[in-house]
Amino acid sequence: RDDKTTLRSIARTAMSGRSVGASDDFLADIAVQAVQSIIEDVAGEVRADVDNILVQKKHGGNLKDTALIDGVVLDKERVHSRMPMFVRDAKIALINRALEVKKTEVNEEIRIRDPAKLQQFLNEEEKSLKTMVDKVRASGANVVLCQKGIDDVAQHYLAKEGIYAVR
Repeated sequence: RDDKTTLRSIARTAMSGRSVGASDDFLADIAVQAVQSIIEDVAGEVRADVDNILVQKKHGGNLKDTALIDGVVLDKERVHSRMPMFVRDAKIALINRALEVKKTEVNEEIRIRDPAKLQQFLNEEEKSLKTMVDKVRASGANVVLCQKGIDDVAQHYLAKEGIYAVR
């Protein structure tokens, strides 16, 4: 558990023949760090469930680009380019509905002949979306995982607040 030299030696032995070349010490250190971060004492017994470690391969770069991420990696595209790419100490809001103005299920038309009324209608829709984003911000969340769609206007307001969002 605490003998890093022995653990590194075991990791290097496990990697032998895997074409890691001169990076074996570097990768062994990462492997030891990863295993030590998941060690638990369960009923007086020391355990390390390696299912709690995910090895993710990405094409491009080289072995020295390998990094241990102590946290969660969301391999999803953020919904707006002005949103942060990295969030530390995330407070996550899980939302199982759309951040959009709900469309009516009634098959009717709304006819607006006055341009001022149309602008008023659009302003109300935007205000509704801004209110949704304000509620997310007020919750303290700086990451939004949304199960459904996120309206373009809501995306703009989330980005403006520095909130990372994925669908």
